[in-house]
Amino acid sequence: MNIAVINEYALIIVKSAQSNHGIGGTTVHQWRDSLNKRLVYPYSPKIVVYYVGVNNIINTHDSASETSSALIQMFDDVHAHLPDTKIYYVLINDLPNYLSYKNEMHEVNDVAKQYEETHDFLTTLDAGSLLLKENGLPNVAYFLTDGLHMSLAGYSLWGNYIKSKLIEDMKK
Repeated sequence: MNIAVINEYALIIVKSAQSNHGIGGTTVHQWRDSLNKRLVYPYSPKIVVYYVGVNNIINTHDSASETSSALIQMFDDVHAHLPDTKIYYVLINDLPNYLSYKNEMHEVNDVAKQYEETHDFLTTLDAGSLLLKENGLPNVAYFLTDGLHMSLAGYSLWGNYIKSKLIEDMKK
């Protein structure tokens, strides 16, 4: 995560009762094994949103199966600790400089979507599809030159989609 871009984006969105614990470079394992215990569970949130898994694949080179398994364990663990909390999982974006990992990322996304079908505490959000061109490839205009982190325009589009889905669901 590019903290400077996220901080700039935070100035754009409407303030709400929220706490942002986005930590760049983290993996599913780190959230499952320690970060949730310190940064999520003590707050007993009504909603928790995760965008995690990409670092498992591109940095630690976990397989899609390993990443998916850890993700499902994390969902189950969060639900066990916070049974009244709704979990939103933002599917892994296709990334311009990491297209060689696209199949693994899509496999993780597919497992999350399948899990969602039988677990009503989980909702998946496909915000990354907004960052694609008509040909299905990532639009580099929405990413920094590293091809991994989103630009301010990318975060704005992506974040506003997520925000709109959360607001829509809260009205139900």
